[in-house]
Amino acid sequence: MDLNRKKRTRTIITCAITLAIMAFIFVQSAMPDYASAEESDFFVSIAETIIGAVSTATVDPEALSTVIRKIAHFTEYLVFGASLVLTVRELTANVPAWRKAQKASCKKEDAQKEGTQKEDAQKEGTQKEERKNYSATPLITGIIAWGAGTLYAVTDEFHQYFVPGRCCDWKDMCIDSAGVATGCLLCLLVVLKLTRKTEMGSGTEMGSGTITGA
Repeated sequence: MDLNRKKRTRTIITCAITLAIMAFIFVQSAMPDYASAEESDFFVSIAETIIGAVSTATVDPEALSTVIRKIAHFTEYLVFGASLVLTVRELTANVPAWRKAQKASCKKEDAQKEGTQKEDAQKEGTQKEERKNYSATPLITGIIAWGAGTLYAVTDEFHQYFVPGRCCDWKDMCIDSAGVATGCLLCLLVVLKLTRKTEMGSGTEMGSGTITGA
């Protein structure tokens, strides 16, 4: 029961974060050109101050503004891609996890009736099955997350076409898609590393428990 509750909580949190990022991107895209320019000018002034403190080179404000805008595009979609990976993992894990939990509960009751040794063997088998089938494979997770993020980037640029002073730019779509792909890749690498570390820790604990019991 506690396992299911934790999974539902993680799913709600990851979905909420993803929706919040989508809302943030939508609000940014809904800004008219003058409001967007004012926001960019603020960050340009900060960048000019930093560059002036470390260098005497002259910087073109317009070029600097363009660079900052592109970096902002890439960064917000990088975070969006990482969030999508976590959301897809949770959404693809929930239903199978509930079914496995129910099956594991029934098998545990049967094992208790037949003896402690069979129960221990069943627990070990269930743990291996849960680790193997916890969610969609990293490749499928990454493809779904990248596809969803890229689709949102396309609709976001199309949305800007109807905002006064803004335009639909295919180059921004490519930058956004690249940001999503980078975020997906980085998040998957971190998740895989943490998962392997957890599995190694679980294996060590099971091994030490077997030796102690022997």
